Amino acid sequence: AGENYVIRPQNTIIEGSIKYSVAGKYRFVFGKYSGEIVFDPNSNMIKSVIIRIEASTIKSSFPALDDIVKSPRILDTKKYENIIFKSDLIQKEGSGFLVKGILEMHGVKKEIAFPFEAPKPAADAEGKKILKASGHWVVARKDWDIIWNKFLDHGGVLVGNHITIDWNVNSPLQGRQK
Repeated sequence: AGENYVIRPQNTIIEGSIKYSVAGKYRFVFGKYSGEIVFDPNSNMIKSVIIRIEASTIKSSFPALDDIVKSPRILDTKKYENIIFKSDLIQKEGSGFLVKGILEMHGVKKEIAFPFEAPKPAADAEGKKILKASGHWVVARKDWDIIWNKFLDHGGVLVGNHITIDWNVNSPLQGRQK
C-alpha cells in the first residue's frame, strides 16, 4: 500500500535551461503538467514517480524563441504533445533516491536515471500531510533527436546539447493506493 501525492501546477514548479549563445541561457518553465508520486510510509520509500508535461506550455522571457522551440524545427509540440516520465526502479541513495525509468520526449523513449530528494511526508500548518520532493534531470537533447539546426548543430556552439530540468513538488496527500 502507498500514499498518492498528485503533481500539478498548483503545487509544483518545472523549470529548465539550455545553453544558447544568443541569450546566454534559454531558461524556461512549463505551465501544464500532471503526475503522481507514490510513497510507502511503512518502508519510507518512494514506490513510483510518473509525470506528464504538456510540451506546448513551455515559456521563457523570449516569446519569439518559444515559438521556434515549439515549432516543427525543434520540439514539434503539435506532433509530440507530451513529455512523459515513468519510473521503473527506485533505489535508496544517501539521504535521497536514485530514480530510473523511461523518458519519452519528441517521439523517442530512453532510460534515464536522476537524483530525487523526498524526505518523509510531514504535516503542514493545517495538519494535512504534505510530500516535498525534488528531481533534477540532465538529458542530451540529441539523444531524443532534438536538433536545433541541421547545418550548425554539429559542435553545440550555438545551442548546448544538455538540457537541465528541475522540478520541485509540494504536494498534499490525495488518497491511498490499494
